[in-house]
Amino acid sequence: MMRALARRAAQTASSTFWAGTTSLTDTGGGATDVIVVSHPSGLFLCSSFHAQLPRTSKQDLLGCKVQIFVNNVPSPLSMVLDRDLICCFEDGSYRASPEELQSLNLRPGRNLLRYELVHPCNNDRSFSLRA
Repeated sequence: MMRALARRAAQTASSTFWAGTTSLTDTGGGATDVIVVSHPSGLFLCSSFHAQLPRTSKQDLLGCKVQIFVNNVPSPLSMVLDRDLICCFEDGSYRASPEELQSLNLRPGRNLLRYELVHPCNNDRSFSLRA
């Protein structure tokens, strides 16, 4: 029961945050906060990871890797870009698994989240977003 309530709260929060950023992300890029809750069983549950790079480049960046940093520490998680420069996980989802969340450098309270595009040709990291 508690797990279902926590999951529902995370889903509702992510939908609300994402809906409010549509005008921002349609042109200039941006990212929403990710909410992570600790379930009494010890599992971490989260809202969706939503980030979109600015549409300033004419380059085809479909499939480019996006590195995720938590509290300025590179995390084992990475995402890729879709056609609209929106970040998603390799499987096409926007949510990390409880196991993946456990591997992050999370601390109680506010954590800093940063997305960095890793250009496939030269490893350039010129695009960076903070949530």
